[in-house]
Amino acid sequence: MTHFFDSEGVLRPSPYVPIDSKGSEIRVIEIYPGKHDDVLDIHLRQVRLPDHPQYQALSYVWGTVMSPHKILLDGIETSITANLDCALRHLRKESITATLWVDALCINQNDLEERSNQVQLMGTIYSSAHEVMVWLGPAEHYDISKFAAYLNADMPSMLATTAQYVEFLGTILEHPWFTRVWVVQEFALAKQDPIICIGIHRIPWSRFFFLSQMLFGSMPIFHKQLECTTPSRTERMHIMYRRWSYRLNRLEKLRRRSSHGSTLADQLDATADRSASDLRDKVFGLLGITLFVSSPIRADYSKSVQEVFSEASAVLIRDSFLCTYSHRPLYLQRDQNKHQRVDIPKLPSWVFDLTIDTQKVPGGKIGIARYSLPDGLVSKKRLAINLEKLPRPMPFVNFPDGYETLYTIGKYLGTVCITSSNLLSDFLTTSGERLLSVTALRKAYDTIVKPANISVDMFVKALQGNSECDKSHDFEPAFRRLLSESRNAARTTHGLGDQFQKRHARILRSLSSIAANRILFLTKEGHIGLSYHPDFTNGIRVGDHVVALFGISFPFLLRPINGKYQMVNVAHVACHDYTQGVATNLKWGNRKDLEDAGLEEYAII
Repeated sequence: MTHFFDSEGVLRPSPYVPIDSKGSEIRVIEIYPGKHDDVLDIHLRQVRLPDHPQYQALSYVWGTVMSPHKILLDGIETSITANLDCALRHLRKESITATLWVDALCINQNDLEERSNQVQLMGTIYSSAHEVMVWLGPAEHYDISKFAAYLNADMPSMLATTAQYVEFLGTILEHPWFTRVWVVQEFALAKQDPIICIGIHRIPWSRFFFLSQMLFGSMPIFHKQLECTTPSRTERMHIMYRRWSYRLNRLEKLRRRSSHGSTLADQLDATADRSASDLRDKVFGLLGITLFVSSPIRADYSKSVQEVFSEASAVLIRDSFLCTYSHRPLYLQRDQNKHQRVDIPKLPSWVFDLTIDTQKVPGGKIGIARYSLPDGLVSKKRLAINLEKLPRPMPFVNFPDGYETLYTIGKYLGTVCITSSNLLSDFLTTSGERLLSVTALRKAYDTIVKPANISVDMFVKALQGNSECDKSHDFEPAFRRLLSESRNAARTTHGLGDQFQKRHARILRSLSSIAANRILFLTKEGHIGLSYHPDFTNGIRVGDHVVALFGISFPFLLRPINGKYQMVNVAHVACHDYTQGVATNLKWGNRKDLEDAGLEEYAII
């Protein structure tokens, strides 16, 4: 008999015998009948998916607290989490055997090869189940008896109980199940309506969603009821309501879309705010609902987080390039960087940290600030035109050493000679708006731009990025007046008052939308541009190179390191000619052709 370490780290005899994952063989559990407090007596049975076995698939949160009770797994005492123990007791029948698929028990978690192969099958496992059961915990967690009656009523009432019901619903929607990345696959692939399980209560998802929408539609009543409470509680509940509504609607949207499959880029975007206790599952948890253009990713738990994120980033670059550097951030926003960043050591500089939330949530809660996204820095339209000139998949990328290094081609544009450091993070509040201070803009011009003989017009073009902000013909003259008036005002005893900021609010608002919290840079060759890094001091440095990469003239900041390069970030270069450096009709490897086109190879680590 083989042995295994259970979830408490105790070496026990193993109930698992090898299965043929490649032949679509899985295990299901049979829970023998019993009363709620009886020992959970469970048998493992091997079945083949092509034989269409009948079973329910459980979608739940593992949890970290262990149950004080052991289960019997084919006669062997086994530890499970308290949440799973509670779920199985509620799903057990008193008179007949219940057959389920539960990942924690049906997969030998101590066998990495089996775990990887079975995770690869999970899309089929959930789509083949005759029912998907969503476990949201025992009813006493919610004081839910009245709310369950509301959900199951033929004609639910919306009257005086609205506020209480909304709070009950909100408590349910705060359950961690609604934040898991695995939920999207498990939930979306159910061939029938998933069943929401709260204690002994069973509610089909379609009814739960429909009645929740009705309840949210009655919010005017709820708002009136809230008006008699404290203003702070009213505002807090309004914010929570927006979050609950967003969470519910987004899950329904994901279910409708993901059941048909989407690209990895689309799936990663849709689940960017979802968590996984094992970070590799940010990718592996989507494989069953992802359509791959080229070679698919396979679940392999022998790989590190760095390797999984690197392979996923390579797939994005090859298959969905416009959803990469012109869309996803390489860094968290500055105020999140120290406190909220998940430390993933040795992540190559070109690889996306898939733990960064790219989603913007209604109600004032923003997953990530605009300044740390490529928004406004990149001409997506121009890149799309250039990309159309190249064959698919992305031809000028190569990963010869297992996704540690990205090889591509590029056109050298210049070397950074000075940066604005933290100048563009100086704000003043005017009429409730946080706008770039005039002093910061004047100082950037007087100390950095003017000494380099760069015109005000080019300075404005750098600050405006590639955005659709105000570019009217009078903008540059208006900006000149702002600089001139600010110098004069600075010499007076009154200085730059609030009225001055208000008078120039149009200019400041336009520039703040793009340049605020970003870093201005100049090159020895006379370029001026804009980029972002959370580290004002060392993030973008003197000596960094500006290079138009990937054969489509896409500007980046790169840092030379021992003959290779580190990717710093995407960059906006004022008046950059996107038609130069496009590698149409070029073949990689022909050095003379590259040199004739002014291109060279770049190895990015």
